[in-house]
Amino acid sequence: EQLQVVMRPSDFPELTRYAGDRIIVTDGTSLLGADNKSAIAEIMHAMQTLQSNPGIEHGEVKVVFVPDEEIGLLGAKALDVETLNADFAYTLDCCEIGEIVHENWNAGEFHITFHGQTAHPMSAKGKLRNAVLFAQQFIAMLPAGERPEYTENREGYYWVKSIHGTVAETRIVLDIRDFTQAGFDHRRHFVETVVESFNQLHGAQTVTAAYQPMYRNVADSLQGPNHYPVQLALEAMRAIGVSPKSIPMRGGYDGAVLS
Repeated sequence: EQLQVVMRPSDFPELTRYAGDRIIVTDGTSLLGADNKSAIAEIMHAMQTLQSNPGIEHGEVKVVFVPDEEIGLLGAKALDVETLNADFAYTLDCCEIGEIVHENWNAGEFHITFHGQTAHPMSAKGKLRNAVLFAQQFIAMLPAGERPEYTENREGYYWVKSIHGTVAETRIVLDIRDFTQAGFDHRRHFVETVVESFNQLHGAQTVTAAYQPMYRNVADSLQGPNHYPVQLALEAMRAIGVSPKSIPMRGGYDGAVLS
C-alpha cells in the first residue's frame, strides 16, 4: 500500500475466483512476488505431513530445489538427474488449482549482429552504413502478425526482445517459439533465410547470426509408457475432488530441460 502497488480485477481477472479467500502477497518489489517462497513452504509442509503420518502409503519421495527458471533455466541445466535415481518427477509451479502442464514451447534464441560503417555526416554520402537502420529493416522483414502481442493458445511467434547498438554495430536478441517441431524448424529456417537474403542485399557479413537452443516441448518425452506420470497426476487430482485442466504452456519450465 505504501508503494501504491495494487492488483486490480481489471488487470488480473482471475482474482475474482478467490473472493473471500486469503491471498498471500509480498511487498510488490520483485518480479515473482510470493511465488517461490510460497511454493517452498507448501512443499516442505507436504514433506512434514508425510513424515508425521507414517500411515500414509507412498513410494520413495525426493525433493530438489534449484535456482529459479527466470535466470535461463540454469539451475535445471546444472542438475545431475542420474544421481536422483528417480522414475519420474514433477515441477511444481503456478497457477490455478487443477492446472496440469504436459506440453510447452520448443524454444530457441538468435543473437544477431549488424555491422555498419561510420563516417562523418558532412561527408557521409556513399560511405556511411547505419547498423541501427539495418536492424530496423531486418525486424520489418519478420512476420508482423506473429509477435507475442498478437498470438495466443498454440500460435507460435518471433519476439525481438532486445536491441542495443550504434551506427557501427547493433545487436538484437530474437526468440522463436512453436509447439510443434515442424513449426519450430520452419521458424528457425525462416530467420536463417532472412539473414542470407539480407547479406545478399547489403553485402556479405553485413549481418551475422548465432543460434542457441533453449528447451524442447516436454510432450515429446511423455509418449507411450512415459505418459504414466501424467495419468497418475490426473487420477490423484480427481481422487481429491479437483477437476484437472490440461493446458499448453506458452513458456518453459525446469521439466522441459530435465526431460
